[in-house]
Amino acid sequence: MDTEHLICPACRARLGTGHVNAGLAACPSCDTSLRVDAFPALLRGTARGREPEPVVVDGESSCYYHPHYKVEAPCDECGRFLCALCGIDICGKHLCPACLASAQAGERHPWLVTRRVLYDGMALALGFAPLLLFLFCWPVTLITAPLIVFLCVRYWNAPKSVVPRGRWRMPLALLLAGAQFVAWAGVAAVMLFALFG
Repeated sequence: MDTEHLICPACRARLGTGHVNAGLAACPSCDTSLRVDAFPALLRGTARGREPEPVVVDGESSCYYHPHYKVEAPCDECGRFLCALCGIDICGKHLCPACLASAQAGERHPWLVTRRVLYDGMALALGFAPLLLFLFCWPVTLITAPLIVFLCVRYWNAPKSVVPRGRWRMPLALLLAGAQFVAWAGVAAVMLFALFG
């Protein structure tokens, strides 16, 4: 366990593992009452990977990246032979470093995506922003309403979030854009009635 960053905020003394997730405890140096909560991974530490086996027989398959180590498994993407050092097990697949890097760069695999642009959240924020500050920025709705419609039409089928969320944001944003269009149509009708009425 790495406890080098566990320090008392009062006296800056290092705390031991006995203070972690133990409720209220006193600092060993200054007797300040502390509560140190940590995720279980901090207490678990890191496990060392397996050491690769050297090639002992001539003609035996060797790792693509380390010719002196024995093959453990092929890459599921490109088929290169990999030793215990090179093989990366992720989401039930065994990948080499090159395939993992290319998959991350091209976002070919949805299980490697760690972040996404939330177009549904952007559209909803554009719908609510003029309503929250109506007195100061109502002319902005001339821009936000068409922009909401564009975002909703263009990104309707785009993946939403890495974390599961509901699909109600885009329909609500479209309703808000429709309300903005109706409000502008009402303003235009009132102005036309006042001019020609």
